[in-house]
Amino acid sequence: MASFNIGKIRIRNKGILAPMLEYTNLAFRRLCVENGCALPYTEMVHINYILNSSLEEIPELKTKDEDYPASLQLVGNFTDAKKTISAFKKIEDLSFKIIDFNLGCPSPKIEAGKSGAFLLDDIDLVSKTLKEIKQDTQKAITAKVRLGTTKKDISVIAKSLENAGIDAIAIHGRLKTQGYKTPSDYKAVEKIAKDLSIPVIYNGDISLSNYKMFDDIDVFSGLMVARTALNSPEIFSLISDKNPKTKQENIRLFTKLSKKYNLEIKYQKNNLLQLVSGFSGSKRLREKISIAKTQEEIDNLSLPTFL
Repeated sequence: MASFNIGKIRIRNKGILAPMLEYTNLAFRRLCVENGCALPYTEMVHINYILNSSLEEIPELKTKDEDYPASLQLVGNFTDAKKTISAFKKIEDLSFKIIDFNLGCPSPKIEAGKSGAFLLDDIDLVSKTLKEIKQDTQKAITAKVRLGTTKKDISVIAKSLENAGIDAIAIHGRLKTQGYKTPSDYKAVEKIAKDLSIPVIYNGDISLSNYKMFDDIDVFSGLMVARTALNSPEIFSLISDKNPKTKQENIRLFTKLSKKYNLEIKYQKNNLLQLVSGFSGSKRLREKISIAKTQEEIDNLSLPTFL
């Protein structure tokens, strides 16, 4: 079971939970850790939100001592060094030991704010900001990127960030312009990983059926799982060589963790709708989850015995 370091933080295996808006809340992060995930990422939090709010008002920042290690992901226009550094300093005392900078989100709404994958074309300015941050913090600093915008210029992107002094990089194997119908190009990520001295975390199309293939690529320090984890968090057990939990165990555990961390009903429903999908007979259960309005209704859901 391969382990690696991000800065001074020991990551005990390759299994990493991708940041997913409205899904990677504290309860779901803990569920994935219970399944063997070595490093979960938070939902992305916009630096403007941080600057204009009290930290207690931002649910995405909710964490506990047991939420370790976990990576807090920031999004925003990182070419604005003054604003980015101000937001970073505001969250620096939180218990997150790893801070990730989102340079890969292709959402039109995010890109309209000169954020996410929009920044891949301004990588030198972003790297300048991250270098300034890295020189003045004990936190581990990472970035999540794509292969490029309309061409695969990941070599330039990754080298610029490495030279800025970041501690690791997560690379999604698609261009900004490519959706999920385009297969993730893991070979392009493998090629650049061989030229970098920092840990490379591979992201893209990792599933229950193919995880072993990626696990066997030695230059990938970590394997970042997104969509598959929502439905099958047990994938982290497979990556970390643990005995996987059943779907029923994971659903019940998530409900327990949701109550422990006071997760809002709407977010519980978001995750549950994913966790119960993909098996025969799930349609009726999904309907019940969709109309549930209280914690009692969630608790009283009748799970099929074959889950």
